[in-house]
This record gives sequence, structure tokens and C-alpha cells, in this order.
Amino acid sequence: MTRRATAFGSEPRGLRPALLFACLAATVAAQEPRTVAYLAKRAVTVSGAAVDDAVVLVEDAKIVKVGKAADVEIPDEAEVVDLGGAWITPGFVHPASTAFTTQQQTDAQGRRDGGDRFVADELVGTWDLVRSVARAGYTRLNVTPFDGGVAGHSCLVRPTPKSGPTLRPEALIVARASSLSMGFAPRTSAKNFWRELFGKLAPKPAASEERRQGRGRESRSESTSGPAAESQPAESRPAAESRPAEKDAKVDAKLQPLVDVLERRLPGLLNLPTAAAFAHFEPFFKDQPRFRPTLLLGGDAWMILDRVKPTGASVVLSTAAVNRPDTNIVRVPALEYLDAGVPVALVPETGVASGYADFRFHLAELVRRGADGDAVLRAVTLTPCEMLGVADETGSLDAGKTADLIVWSGDPFAPTTRMLRVVAAGEVVFDEAKDP
Repeated sequence: MTRRATAFGSEPRGLRPALLFACLAATVAAQEPRTVAYLAKRAVTVSGAAVDDAVVLVEDAKIVKVGKAADVEIPDEAEVVDLGGAWITPGFVHPASTAFTTQQQTDAQGRRDGGDRFVADELVGTWDLVRSVARAGYTRLNVTPFDGGVAGHSCLVRPTPKSGPTLRPEALIVARASSLSMGFAPRTSAKNFWRELFGKLAPKPAASEERRQGRGRESRSESTSGPAAESQPAESRPAAESRPAEKDAKVDAKLQPLVDVLERRLPGLLNLPTAAAFAHFEPFFKDQPRFRPTLLLGGDAWMILDRVKPTGASVVLSTAAVNRPDTNIVRVPALEYLDAGVPVALVPETGVASGYADFRFHLAELVRRGADGDAVLRAVTLTPCEMLGVADETGSLDAGKTADLIVWSGDPFAPTTRMLRVVAAGEVVFDEAKDP
């Protein structure tokens, strides 16, 4: 194959291909990985230093090399896309979206026991919705059911190029069970519900152990001064309360996902919509040191920063600024948590996908208010991937990761910068030149 070079946004030149040629080309494409070399002024890797005069080499939907143009060998068969003065960053990742669901608002007041619920089975959407998500720069979204109690399993989706008149939800799904969604509101009934949940998961001594401990107590009551008792140090004697439950003990299917969160096998997302909700749930964090889901906090999160940080939990916050009650003092919780070094994922101020379009301008506003630009970019790329346990797949420009990219006309947080192209899994899902 011959090397091809195309200017950014240009259409392939030449005569209209005949049907036979199209079929032959499709056969070749199916047999050979597609290789694309993006040439840009700067590639912001997020995981490391930015690269100037950069090449991002993509093969078969994976990044294979990121480096300076002088150091990257471009294969002869690669399509070379010269982006001129453009910048490349990783695509945005939403850790807790309600896009592609019928749910528009969250409800943390209920006591749903939905450990066997999968939101992947409830996805709805249209190509217009896919387009709006892609235009906002999102290459991955964790679609999440939000209810009180255990809401159910989230699923990871990504926008895809249009194919056919009707969107098939399964075409979007990357992972059916990407996290467990939970919710809590400061109500006595909700506290009792969670107390019961954790009570069901408390380790209990096995029946055989209880009998053995009982026989031991009887024996010691008959004789407490025998040589065997004297020869056995106290710290070596088994204690029933320190032993875990029998390995073969069965856990209710609806409780198993919560067990997986406790054991760090499944990411957890806990919606605490108000500072009061956190204050009421805080005793559970002290009683359950293994339970450290990512916390979805509301606009008054600035009130509890000094209490959230010691838990070691990561948080999801919107970019919204709020006023302190009865004052003109503006607080920006996201900025305060970033400054405090808490792992933060930033999300739009609205849960409606059509409102995602202004998200990048709100990110720029955070930078204008004093936030570090690198920290803000990390909060919409790599940090949410770490929360979801997929940081080895996407979230930064590193060899071996999925080619999820955004092409910008310049610095992403400059007021005049435009989003030019969005690439998800190596496929262009938004192109300003074709879809202004």
C-alpha cells in the first residue's frame, strides 16, 4: 500500500470508486489493520509531560506510539493526518451519567435493593443523542441508575459512528457491569436500610467453630490449670470473633455486588446529594473501613471538605459555583477539592445530555478562577478512569490504550479554542468540518 497524506478535514480526492473497487477495498481493510498518524503542534498525554511537534500513531483503534515527529517512524502504509497547529488530548470520561436512560433526576431517598439490576438492559437513545455526546468531547460514559439504596449496575458506553437508521443500544456498550450505583438521603428509614445491609454482611463464626469454642469453654471451666493450658500462650489461642465466615457460606445474589465493592472487585458510586447526607452516612464509613466508594457530592460539598478528605474517598463534583447562604460569597467546591488534593472527577452542571455542550466552557472558567489546567484536564480524563478501574484502557495518551482523542484548535482552555474532531476507539465520531 502507498503512504497517504491528508489535510485535516479534507475529503479524499479522485474519481468516484466503482462498486468492484469498493468491495475490494473493504476486503483489504478487513484484513489489514488501519494505521493513522496524527501530526499536531502538541499532544497532552495527561499521564506525563506534554509532547510538542507530536505524532500520535494509531493502529487498529489502539495508540501504538506518542512522541516527537523526529523520533516516531511512520509506517509507509499509514494515513498521515496533518493537524497543523492543533492540540490533541484524551477524550472526556463521564463517571456517572444518566444519558441513554429515561431517568432525568436522581432519587437518593428510596431503599431499593437492586443488586441484580443492570442499566445496560434499560438503555434507550437515538443517533442525535450520540451526536450530542460526541460533540461535547465524551468518548466514554458510565451510564448509571440513581436510586436510594443499591440502585444497580452501571454500564460503560462510548459513542460510535452512525450505522443504520436505528440505534442499537448494544452497539454502544463497552462493559455491562462497570460499577455499582448506590444512594443515600438523611432519613431514618434510609439509615435503617443501610444498617441492615451491612449487618447481613458482617462476618459470623461458622457453626463448627461455635461448637468447638463451646467445648473449649466447657473444658476450661472443668480445669483451668492443666499443663496444656499453661503451655499455650494466650495470643495463640483461636478467637471466634476474629475468624471470617466459612468460605462456602452463600451470599444473596442481590448482596453480592455490595460484597464485591467491599472487596474492591467492583467500583462503587455512592450518591450523597447534600452535606447533611454525608454527615448522616459518616458513621458507616467509620464502622466499615473497607467501604470506600467514590462519592457523588452536591453543591454544598464545600461545607464538608475537612470531613471528606480524611476518608480517603475520591469524589465526583460538578463545575458549578454556589453562593454561601444569605451572602454574596461565591464558593466553587470543585476548585476547593482540587486545591486540597482530593481525587476529583468533574462532570457537567446538568444531568441532561443536551446540556453537556457547554461543559468545556465551564472547565475553562475553572481555570480562569485559578485552577491548574493540567489538574482540570486530568479530572475529566484519567481520574474518572481510575475511579472506574479502566485507567489501563483509556484516559491518557499512552501506547497500548484505546485511541480516544479530542483534537482542539489550540489550548483546550483558551476562550477562542474550538473542538475540531473527536475520535472514539479509533473512529471519528465528530468532525467540525462535516458537522459544524
